[in-house]
Parts: sequence; structure tokens; C-alpha cells
Amino acid sequence: MKKIAYMLPVLILLSPPVFAHGAHHHNASTEAGASQAAAQVRTGRGTVDKVDAAAGIVTLTRDSLKGLGWPDMAMEYKVKDNAMLDKIKAGMKVDFELTKEPDGTFVMTRITPVD
Repeated sequence: MKKIAYMLPVLILLSPPVFAHGAHHHNASTEAGASQAAAQVRTGRGTVDKVDAAAGIVTLTRDSLKGLGWPDMAMEYKVKDNAMLDKIKAGMKVDFELTKEPDGTFVMTRITPVD
């Protein structure tokens, strides 16, 4: 019985599930937050129809965005930075990234010509 009483404190100190639970829970929360943030970004491909650099808007006909359930269609997008439109012109095929803003709208955060 003395041997068990002596070993009990050592076993408690070496028990990872008991002491790691809080840290694991925090990591799971962080991973869920990162996953949620990733879910707020969508990528796509399309063809530029019109560029309105003064307004910071690009109109493009794009493929469907499955993660959002949006079918193929032409849409106008506000760009996060008007400088992104400097290398874009009507008729170009582009890859783009949309990021969901806190108000629920999507803003184009990246647009690059496809070779």
C-alpha cells in the first residue's frame, strides 16, 4: 500500500490528458477560428468585362463559386485596393479572391491575370 501511495503523486504529475486538456481546448478553438476565417475567403476564375478604376469596381463573368452556391454569372465586385486594377483590362482571364467583410459583403482582395 505504501508503494501505491508513493507512486500516486508521480502518476498524477505525468498524466498528460489531465494537464493538457486546457491547452488542447485552446488549440481547438484557435484552429476553429482559423478554419472559420478560411471559410470567409473564396477563390475563382473569370473573364474581365469592365474595369472602373475610379470607382474601384471590376465587372467579370466568372465560374460558379461552389462554396457559396453562386452559379456562373457576370457580377460587379468592389476591390479592396484600386491599385489591383492597374494591370487588369477587359477581355483578360483572371484568378481572383473574395473576402467576406464583417457586414456580409464580399470584396475582391486579389486579382491576377491567367497566362
